[in-house]
Amino acid sequence: MIAKKQAYQNKVNDANFKIIAAHNAFAQGTLRCNSWDGQYAFEQGYGWFTSCSVEFEYNPVGWGIEVLDQGFYEHFNNGVQYVEQKFINTTTGMPVDSPQKLNGLGRKLNPNDNPAAGLPFFVVGGGTPAVSVYQTIYPYQETSFTNVFA
Repeated sequence: MIAKKQAYQNKVNDANFKIIAAHNAFAQGTLRCNSWDGQYAFEQGYGWFTSCSVEFEYNPVGWGIEVLDQGFYEHFNNGVQYVEQKFINTTTGMPVDSPQKLNGLGRKLNPNDNPAAGLPFFVVGGGTPAVSVYQTIYPYQETSFTNVFA
């Protein structure tokens, strides 16, 4: 039973999944198994089987978390070597005290920039003062729920 619990708990579906055959399937990555508890049971005329209780949680947009690309340093190659340079406040000459937006390539993102950030990053509001670059993090491992009730 412990192996079954570890196989499903805190995981999301790796493919479309139907809990009940007559209903629509939940899209890949939208159904999270919050808990799986089970025990062996015996029924006369049927035999031994696993009796289980499963708690699912549905999120129609999936379980990804969008994280703003930001930091206290720029990371780039200056043509000779890899450089890590701390952001400096131009008014005080001191290091900044809050993270700065980055462009998905480790460089500072300025208002109105229109960066060409490649995967896994994506741009929101390119060419506007509010331009931002994000990366989607998937905190839950995907697994097949095919045998979750078996």
